[in-house]
Amino acid sequence: MDNQTIQVSTVSEEVYKQLKERIITGVLAPGQRVTVRDLAQSMGVSTMPVRESLRKLEVEGFIIYQRRSVSVARLSAQEVAEIFEIRKQLEGTAIRWSIGHVTKERINKLEIILEQMDDCLADETAWERLNKLFHLTLYGYADSQPLHDTLRQIWQRVEPYMHLYALTTREYSLEKAQEDHYQMIHLWKNKEEAALVALIEEHLAKTCKDIFLQFNQ
Repeated sequence: MDNQTIQVSTVSEEVYKQLKERIITGVLAPGQRVTVRDLAQSMGVSTMPVRESLRKLEVEGFIIYQRRSVSVARLSAQEVAEIFEIRKQLEGTAIRWSIGHVTKERINKLEIILEQMDDCLADETAWERLNKLFHLTLYGYADSQPLHDTLRQIWQRVEPYMHLYALTTREYSLEKAQEDHYQMIHLWKNKEEAALVALIEEHLAKTCKDIFLQFNQ
């Protein structure tokens, strides 16, 4: 009996992770209608773990239940702007808290991620995954689990738009983004807090602008 309970729980968690990944990467696009049956068939599972996962994603703001349909949540331009403003405040706080925790090992870890990103400039999806890893690793050096968890959650809310919109027609190139990232490490290593916070805010503003270009098309 115990083994069966663990197995069901594992399936439900895997379904939840896969559905969330499909939303974040735009496989399930903002506003797209979905059915429990179709999702279950595509994942080779019963409808029960899909229903459970969709309800969990609804609580997190990724799914909307309407009278007779289920759809992926779609943010308005105003909501996207608000999320980026929240990110600016939270990421600025993370930088300020992290400045006192600079170590050679942490710098090396960030540099390794950037080197991997350099190798993925022709693969935007892979680059975006590493971009997220880079930023959340840097902010994780604030050594605050509540702050890190909040940043991860707010990042995920806008991530589908970063993937679908900012990478479709990009004025802010990946190469320029990489230059910013290397500068971030330089400023963090030298504990230049004000300059680093300003660069983070500029970085966010450029990404938000790319997304808005698509909203206005």
